[in-house]
Amino acid sequence: MKKKSSLINFVFSGFLTFCNLETSLSGETTADFVASATLSSSCSISASTMTFASYTGAAIDATSDITVNCTYNTDFTTSIADTPDGGDSVSYKLVRYGTDGSASGNYLLVTLKKNNNSGAQMTSGAATFTGTGSGSGASIGAIYGAIASGQTNRAPGTFSKVFTLNIVY
Repeated sequence: MKKKSSLINFVFSGFLTFCNLETSLSGETTADFVASATLSSSCSISASTMTFASYTGAAIDATSDITVNCTYNTDFTTSIADTPDGGDSVSYKLVRYGTDGSASGNYLLVTLKKNNNSGAQMTSGAATFTGTGSGSGASIGAIYGAIASGQTNRAPGTFSKVFTLNIVY
C-alpha cells in the first residue's frame, strides 16, 4: 500500500507543480488609447417677416428681427445678400403677386437699413451685423424697412420680395 500512496503523492505534487508553472508563465501588460472629439463651428440665421401696414401713399415702416444661433465662441458676420433692383443703388422692388414687377404699377420700392431709419443702408453685403456665438439663439438686431410716400399709380394687390440673409463664420 505504501507504493500506491507514493504514486498518488507523486502525481498530486506533479499536478501542483504544473499549476504553479502555469501561474509563473502568465504576465501582465498595459496599453494606452486616445479618445478625441471635434466640435465644428456652426451657425444658423433666421428673420421675422417684415409686415407693412396697407400702403395708402404715405410713408410706412416695418422691421424684421434677426436671430442667430452659433456654437459658443464662434465669430460671425451677417448681411443681406441681395443686390438692389429698384433702379438705384439702395432700393428693392416689392413685386405685386402674379406679376414680374416690370411695370411701375406692379411694384413698391423699399429701402432697408440697419437697426433704425438713421442706420446704414443694407445692400448686398453692406451694413453688417457682427457678433460671437453664445451656443443658443440670440437676437442680434433688426432690419428697418421703409416704403417712401408718393408711389402713385400702384395696382391693388399683395406686394412682396424674398430676401436672402448671409452669415459668415
